[in-house]
Amino acid sequence: MEQAKAKALAFLFILILLSGCDRGTDANSSQSFPSETISESSSIPLDDLGQPEETAGDAINDETAQPEGDARGALEISFKYERQSGSGSNQFAVWVEDSEGNYIKTIFATSFTATGGWSYRENSIPIWVEASDLKSRGEAWIDAVSSATPASGDLAFTWDLSDDEGHPVSAGVYYIRLEATLRQEDRVSYTALIALGSDAQETQPQAEYIGDGQGERHMIGNVSVKYTPQR
Repeated sequence: MEQAKAKALAFLFILILLSGCDRGTDANSSQSFPSETISESSSIPLDDLGQPEETAGDAINDETAQPEGDARGALEISFKYERQSGSGSNQFAVWVEDSEGNYIKTIFATSFTATGGWSYRENSIPIWVEASDLKSRGEAWIDAVSSATPASGDLAFTWDLSDDEGHPVSAGVYYIRLEATLRQEDRVSYTALIALGSDAQETQPQAEYIGDGQGERHMIGNVSVKYTPQR
């Protein structure tokens, strides 16, 4: 009898041990995660991260890239001019600046201002006087760029794409400037942005008036700038 009880207790003890091991295994199983599941849930798809894209700056640089070498062809600025009566009027100048606003060349200037009128009439196309450094210019240069005030009509002036010393300018962006003294302190200014390179361009810049006068605003009008490249 005693021996039978001992065997029964031993058998029961083994069953208890086995039952405890099974529960431990289940507990561990409920707390563990397959490594594959962790990897998938913690990683971020490459599509969500995004790939390097072309920036706006890159796109602008691509679109505005200028051809290398000298600009070839010719540029014409044309406008309607109506000559005014009396003094303190009828003065204008056309010139070129580079993309940074540096003076390049004078295409035309009325002789009254160019030959000394600027020194006692401070409102006579003063932007051009300063930009061209007129005060330091010699007689030969003044004679080459200036002429008497023309008669009323459609005027056109051509730039051969050279600088003030006669050297060809590089392909790139330039400002074509037109300034006119309408009457005393009343003036008008036109600025056209032109890219010299392989493509023909034409633009009509808008007037910017300086001063309150209204009477002579018809002196300059219908301004157009046209660039024709050499093929």
